[in-house]
Amino acid sequence: MDARIIKTKESLREALCGLLTEKPDGKIKVEELLEKSGISRSTFYAHYKTVDDLVASISDDIFRHVFSHSLKSEKTHDFSHTSIFDTSNLITHVLYHLQEEKELIRAVLLSKYAPIFSEKFREEFRPIASSFSSLHPHENIPLSLEIEKTTEDFLLTLNYWISQDFSQSPQEIGTIYFALIQ
Repeated sequence: MDARIIKTKESLREALCGLLTEKPDGKIKVEELLEKSGISRSTFYAHYKTVDDLVASISDDIFRHVFSHSLKSEKTHDFSHTSIFDTSNLITHVLYHLQEEKELIRAVLLSKYAPIFSEKFREEFRPIASSFSSLHPHENIPLSLEIEKTTEDFLLTLNYWISQDFSQSPQEIGTIYFALIQ
């Protein structure tokens, strides 16, 4: 990706996080983003139509990294010697990445943009939830319902973790999540 595009995205991301923190109601205008980020109007509109589009794009970027199928060694955690099919390690890996993005995720989830982020999250998490659900089939529950419940339980757990100011470790939150879906 072009270095200018990366810089633009980073500037807008930082500006969005700052504005959401300053304005808990989440009513952010494009003009405010432009002023805070130093990005020109034409540059913004070359990439996004609205603030909602920006939030969706940022969510996609976060989830592309969070849900990558690579368990390589990273500075906050190392799952490089584990299997992507180990559900406990996979969830802990996802939680580490979400924790790294905690300021932005908290700001978005406490704003009017929460539905955009949450729906993007659901889209990415359903395949993982599907693999969990197939490991523990319940004969009286349709698989599609179990996948939705498993996904919603993760979002519920994430919101709980935010409400606790991320005070628990990713491993502890993973344990709580797995207790919920049993």
